[in-house]
Amino acid sequence: MKELLKGWNLMRVLYLVMGILIIIQGVETKEWFVALMGGLLLVMGIFKMGCANTKSCCNTAISPKKSESNNDEINFEEIK
Repeated sequence: MKELLKGWNLMRVLYLVMGILIIIQGVETKEWFVALMGGLLLVMGIFKMGCANTKSCCNTAISPKKSESNNDEINFEEIK
């Protein structure tokens, strides 16, 4: 339970609020698929799931591997 209350950020609050609003709209218009998608957003906000919350989708810069010796010569052939 403590994990659900910890680590709230803007994206998590937006998932929660948008999920609630979409569920309400889906129920009012009897569009059950829309309500289901709102439920998905609601669950993502509550349980800290999704790309923006876990930072699992961010790309980290990978530094190129340095070669053992920097004196490697590159040979080129001219093709005619």
